[in-house]
Amino acid sequence: MATFRQKKLATAIVDNVHAVRPLNKQELVVSSGYGEITADRHAGEVIESKGVKNEIKRLGFDEDSAKKVVAEILQFGEDDS
Repeated sequence: MATFRQKKLATAIVDNVHAVRPLNKQELVVSSGYGEITADRHAGEVIESKGVKNEIKRLGFDEDSAKKVVAEILQFGEDDS
């Protein structure tokens, strides 16, 4: 089960996809409540943690969904949805 910070980070990652100025890994980790030292030294590990991955998948943002979106864009072109 994902912790509060892992859930917050997963949501931030999904939201970051549509951001005008996307955040980098360290910025995402800090914005989710993790400390600067953790972000500087372990951002990738935090993002790749099982809790974050499970929460991202629960939010509907997994590899299969991404492949489907890419395939639709390639086939039909990009739209607002």
